[in-house]
Amino acid sequence: MAWSDETGTQEKLKKDVILSKKWKWVNDWELDKEGLVIKCPSDKDGWRYTFDFGDNWLPTPQWNSDTRRRTWIRRRKMDDEIYFEKQIGMLDELIRYNLQLAADNEDLKIIQYLKGQVSTLFQQVTSQGRDGILNEKEILRRQEIIKVRETQLQHANKTISKQQPQQAKQAERTSRVWGEIDKRIDENKSLLQTQEDSFAEQNQELNSLLNTLQRQRHIASAIGDELDYQNELLEKTSNDVERVSNKLQKANKTADKIARS
Repeated sequence: MAWSDETGTQEKLKKDVILSKKWKWVNDWELDKEGLVIKCPSDKDGWRYTFDFGDNWLPTPQWNSDTRRRTWIRRRKMDDEIYFEKQIGMLDELIRYNLQLAADNEDLKIIQYLKGQVSTLFQQVTSQGRDGILNEKEILRRQEIIKVRETQLQHANKTISKQQPQQAKQAERTSRVWGEIDKRIDENKSLLQTQEDSFAEQNQELNSLLNTLQRQRHIASAIGDELDYQNELLEKTSNDVERVSNKLQKANKTADKIARS
C-alpha cells in the first residue's frame, strides 16, 4: 500500500500538498465517497476496485480486481483579503474600459451601471461586517477603497452632463450646416437632371437626323443604281443602232451593184 497523486503514477503524501498564499484550508482530509475525483461511488470504507490503473473503477471487487484505491480530499477557499483585492482589480478594469466608452458616447447609462457595480461591492463588504467575518477596522478600510471609485464615477457623471448641452448646440449647428449642404446638393441634382433631360432630347434629334440621312443615302444609292442601268441600256441601244446602220450600208451597196448590172 502506498500514497500517490490522483493519477496513481507519482508518489505523494497528504502532508506534501501545500497551498499557495492566496488559499486557505476549510477542513481536514476526508474520504471521497461521493466520487468527486473518480467518477464512481465507493464501498462503505471508501474503496474502489479495478484490474489496473487506467481501467474502469467499481464500488465492489470482481474476480480480477487486482487493484483497489481510496481517494482523500480536502476543501480549500481563497483568502478573503486576496479575493477582495482581486475584486477591486476587476472593478478598476471595468471602470477604466466603460468610462472611456461612456465619454465617447456621452452615455450616462453606462455611468449608472458602473455605480451599481460599486454599490454591490460596498453592500457585500458591509454584510461581511454584520456577519462577523470582518472586524470594524477592516470594514472601514475596504469601504474607503470602494468610495474612491464611487467619487471617480461621480466626477465622470458631472463631466459628461456638462458636455451634453455643448454637444447638443454643436450638433444643432452641424445640423444647420448639413441642411444648407443638403439644399445645395438638391439644387445641383435638379440642375443636373435638367441638363440630362436636355442631352436626352438632343440625342433624340440627332438620332432622327441620322435616320433621315441614312434614308437619303439609300435613295441616292438606288438612283445611282438606276442611272447605271439606264446607261447600260443606252449603250446597248447605241450598239444596236450602229449595227443596224452597218447592215443598211451593206444593203445599199448590194442594191447599187444590182442596179448597175
